[in-house]
Amino acid sequence: MSESVSEYEKFKQDSRIPCRYGDKCYQKNPAHLEKYKHLPKKLKRKHNMKLTPLKKVKLDSKVETQESAETNREIDAETSGSISQKEQKKECISSSDSEQNDEIVNEKILIKDQLDISEETLEKSTEGDTKPQMSEQDNNKDETVASNPFNPKEFIRARFLVNMPKDFYDFWDFCKELKPTAPSEALKSVGLELIGPYDVLADKFKHIKRSPEEYLRHWRYYYDPPEVFAVIKDDNSTGYHIGYFYDSPDEPPVFLISNYGTKDGVFTKMGDNIFAALHLYLVETKKTGDPFKKLQVGKLLVSLNKRIESLNLNVSQHSQQMKERQLKVVAKTFNKIGLVVPYNKKTQLGYRNLAMEDKDLITLLNKLEKAAPEQRSKYLSDLQPVLTYANIALDECDFGTGIKLGWELLYHGIDSLNSTISQFLSNSYRLLNKEAFAKIAEAHMNKRKKGCNLSII
Repeated sequence: MSESVSEYEKFKQDSRIPCRYGDKCYQKNPAHLEKYKHLPKKLKRKHNMKLTPLKKVKLDSKVETQESAETNREIDAETSGSISQKEQKKECISSSDSEQNDEIVNEKILIKDQLDISEETLEKSTEGDTKPQMSEQDNNKDETVASNPFNPKEFIRARFLVNMPKDFYDFWDFCKELKPTAPSEALKSVGLELIGPYDVLADKFKHIKRSPEEYLRHWRYYYDPPEVFAVIKDDNSTGYHIGYFYDSPDEPPVFLISNYGTKDGVFTKMGDNIFAALHLYLVETKKTGDPFKKLQVGKLLVSLNKRIESLNLNVSQHSQQMKERQLKVVAKTFNKIGLVVPYNKKTQLGYRNLAMEDKDLITLLNKLEKAAPEQRSKYLSDLQPVLTYANIALDECDFGTGIKLGWELLYHGIDSLNSTISQFLSNSYRLLNKEAFAKIAEAHMNKRKKGCNLSII
């Protein structure tokens, strides 16, 4: 028996599962190698063995022009078509069961329906309201909410898919004291207005209904990732807004951020409560604002500081909670937020770097954005390996890689990549059991909108 035949027989008798990527697999973590076997290249050629065919992912057809149609086909990314998301989650959990300190196997990755609570609370807060899966015809009709008592907290959870923290409601009480007749306009003297979930407390949604997707796009700015929920905006001159940032839709927010929505995708951290965020904004405005605005800022700061003291709140821009989160960051991101996902340092499972360095990726995206139609093919071809290897990472349980890529593409703002962003983010969030974020990503990328006219009311 020849040496190659003997090696082939050993491969066939090996009880491990054949890796779908064979000799092309670059996964090195022990959990993967323990579970999967890899056919050597010379045996693959000799015995004419083929890998499982892979599916394709296309760019957004809505913005595809005749000149870019061919280049969009060229960027089709290879992605696993034979493994369902639930099977992937189970597979990744089982491959790590033997590790006592496996950080990735925890309640965040258990397979469950994340939105059960949302649907139940929606039924309680609006009688006659159907569950989120409604017909488009019904969704577009404004309907009067029935006679059941309106519960703002349940409504926010059901429609925006997160729970707002205690300081969110404390701040509303503060604004009601400043301007009882119109709390949303209590900060108008310094050029700010309450928006987003605060519109629910202002009874702006009480007698109307929109589709589930429309609620998820309410005051969602162009560069906002699904984790951001805007609650304060400026006078629409710059798209400046402040919002809560959540690492998980089932946990409290970790901090607040600000961003100039008409400028770029860079976010600034603003403390771990909304009082701290406003305090930071007012202090900075007092240094640069005009004399009249400085006077108004000074008056508001007096009231704000009294409430901060009574509530015993921390107004530091970088609280201890935020510093602890920073230690969990697995990757820097263009938006300056930093990516936190379940990651096992021992098995290196949960995240891997993109196939291209950050500086090279931003250079490539800049070139793609400015490229003439006849040049797009080259740059899209250069981007294709990044998408391909990110899909391989998802197949091999490095779910954070898909979020990293989605965030980086979202930061840059090339509309022809919106469907690609949607796919990577939604797939990754679902594999991490963050269904709420997946739905937000899909709704946002389906009708991503520039500018400041972002209210659905």
